[in-house]
Amino acid sequence: MRGWPADAGEIDEPLASDLELPSAGQQRLAATTRWQVVQRLLLPISTDGAHAERLSLPHPATSQTLVLHAPPGPEWAVLQSWAGR
Repeated sequence: MRGWPADAGEIDEPLASDLELPSAGQQRLAATTRWQVVQRLLLPISTDGAHAERLSLPHPATSQTLVLHAPPGPEWAVLQSWAGR
């Protein structure tokens, strides 16, 4: 998602019955998600939209586990101090 979500909303989208299998061709189960924004918090940091300090995934050809590290920059120190880290 980019930007701010609406103050409230609903997503009515059926989900695959077996999350371990590809969704195509599966029976779909009714699923509705409703949300209400309780509070908005603007943090003084800039990101590209996503950040993971550590990410593990299988190599597509060998299935060997790849572990990627990308520590957050100094601008994240404010957030870490708020979180008590």
